[in-house]
Amino acid sequence: MATREEGRSALDRLERVFEQFEKNKGNQNARRELLQISNLSPETFEAAYLAWKDGRSIEDYGVADAILQGVTFGFGDEIKAWFQTMGEDDDAYTQRLGEIRAAKQVFETENPMIALASEMAGGVATLATPMGLPLKVAGAVGKAVLPALRPAAQAAQAPTFAGQAMRSGVAGATEGYVGGVGRGEGEFAERSRGAVMDTLLGGAGGAGIPALTGVGSTLYRNIGRSPEDLVAQQIASTMGTRGIPEVKRRVTQRAVEGEVRPEMIADIAGEAAQRKVRGARVAVPEFGQELAETLAERQMGARGRVLSDVEEAIGVKFDETLDPEQIASAQAARAKVDYDALRAEYKSVPIKDLEGLMRAPAVRDNFQETIDEMMNRQAMGELSLEDIRNMPRNYDAFMELFKSNRVEAPFAFLETLTRKIGDDISAAKRAGKGSRASSLVEFKDRLTGAIDAKATGNIEKGVPSYADARRKFADSSVVLDAFEKGQKFTSMTPAQVQRFMADATESQKEAFLQASYQNLSDTFRREGTNVADRVARDVRLKGQIAALAGGEGSDAYRKLLDSLKREQEMFRSSGVMAGGSVTADKLVDVEDFENLSQFARNVEQFGMIGGPARSAYEAALQPLRATDINLRAARAMTETDPLRQLQTMSRVQEALPSQRMREGLITGSGRAGRAVGMGAGIQQRQPEVILYTTPQARALGLLD
Repeated sequence: MATREEGRSALDRLERVFEQFEKNKGNQNARRELLQISNLSPETFEAAYLAWKDGRSIEDYGVADAILQGVTFGFGDEIKAWFQTMGEDDDAYTQRLGEIRAAKQVFETENPMIALASEMAGGVATLATPMGLPLKVAGAVGKAVLPALRPAAQAAQAPTFAGQAMRSGVAGATEGYVGGVGRGEGEFAERSRGAVMDTLLGGAGGAGIPALTGVGSTLYRNIGRSPEDLVAQQIASTMGTRGIPEVKRRVTQRAVEGEVRPEMIADIAGEAAQRKVRGARVAVPEFGQELAETLAERQMGARGRVLSDVEEAIGVKFDETLDPEQIASAQAARAKVDYDALRAEYKSVPIKDLEGLMRAPAVRDNFQETIDEMMNRQAMGELSLEDIRNMPRNYDAFMELFKSNRVEAPFAFLETLTRKIGDDISAAKRAGKGSRASSLVEFKDRLTGAIDAKATGNIEKGVPSYADARRKFADSSVVLDAFEKGQKFTSMTPAQVQRFMADATESQKEAFLQASYQNLSDTFRREGTNVADRVARDVRLKGQIAALAGGEGSDAYRKLLDSLKREQEMFRSSGVMAGGSVTADKLVDVEDFENLSQFARNVEQFGMIGGPARSAYEAALQPLRATDINLRAARAMTETDPLRQLQTMSRVQEALPSQRMREGLITGSGRAGRAVGMGAGIQQRQPEVILYTTPQARALGLLD
């Protein structure tokens, strides 16, 4: 007959066991039986027995210790023993640990509900972290040891019940294992074997509660809602509460600015949305074909969009033909007003002091063409007869003038002469005569400097100086020189580009920018379709473009970087949505797309079987399937028109409160599941009720 241990405190009964153990020193069988009756491990029994012999109490365990045990996943007794024996040897630690564990068992035996609740309260505190401390530590260690485990940076994905079930299941199993090891005794291997049940309970609780909650929650959300609401909810679930405001902001900005870039909501929302679209592409071939054509067309236009962004950043609109002579003609036409004002203001300029310059071969060789051009312009009405009346018709007659005390020439002559010399410089460069070109450049610079001192302009009349007019357009040689530099743009350092832009005149800048753009365009043609990524990752190239755009701090350059970032997003997004062959990864996306069918299988799995129940469930979902909610959501997320995107995001914004509640339920279900698993693990570690036979009870003094 078995007798329940009644009438004595747990500590009293344990001390009775110690008394009998002491009396049976020579009887090994009796001592083994008493050890078994104590319900303690050999190490704990020995430590508690020695403490009893020395007259020390082992009641040093209470509610606070139980809470600490929960917070530390069962390692509270080891921690307490370590602190209490700091500075002592290992034997002292082992002895104190055994005493604490014996006291723990006494407390749990006498106060089972209080002990369980206290340890659970401590364990619940660890659930405050999103995935539990052990899982975070394990993940951090794994990523430090194995770099391959470090994922690329991605936008935060919205939580789902399936994902939460997986994460909290892994966290629960991890917590269960750590807690099982912590609450066990003996060597690590023995503790690990004993933690198997804790691991299973933690994993089952962590995964089971979110899975069951998800089935009911999604079914509730889907029934009785309009198709538009369901589409908005589907998109909101994909983006999550953190993603919706940012996507709405960017879509609104696109609509306000009239953005024409073929950017989709899926590009902005991140990988979760892109995978949702990929699932629709694989599940519905017609949609897949449409999407493939759209993405291919978008990829082909990437190079042109990047070049347009560069155009906007450097502030120049480019013609189809980039020719220095055309650039020079355009610049001359724009500068004509300034030169006309100078010609009208300086019909007579004293040049007696320029005799030395006028005797140069460069002047002699260009004199007749200069006079001929002036006469042609006079015939067309661009110059008056007075402008050319006093000018000799040949060079020798011109030089005879310098014998008089006062020699004058109109500004029109001097300006035309310098441009003719500029044409000679251009011709020498094209002919490869570098030495002649250098000599002419030096002479022209001296001549224009001398004219600058005479044609200083008239502010009151609005007449610019000759130097100001030349900044708009000097001559073809200046344009050609700047154009040639620009053709070597990609071989220049950012510092060289910056110095040139700082010192260049307007005409030089325009020619340089034109040629630089052509140089960039040729470079991009040799790149793949991901031109934006090529530019964004090339520090040297970004520095060169920044110099063209006014520096890295300029608004134009920052806007360019933003455009490149968006193009990179679009390229990566296309890769995810287009995918390749149907792999296991994509089959997961298809199953996610066909979530209503998956729920039907889940309901079957969780016990909703039988003809009537299945028929009722199918009938309830039939209207939802007919509206193609998931396909419509995918189409909405691949729309590129900003106004339609704004309409979609307005409906998604309205679904934000519902999504916020859903995410709270997802997080709560994961923590609840882990709490259930933890509670089951703690419960199964509580001391068993000890049953004694009648002889054992009498021997221990438990019966009269």
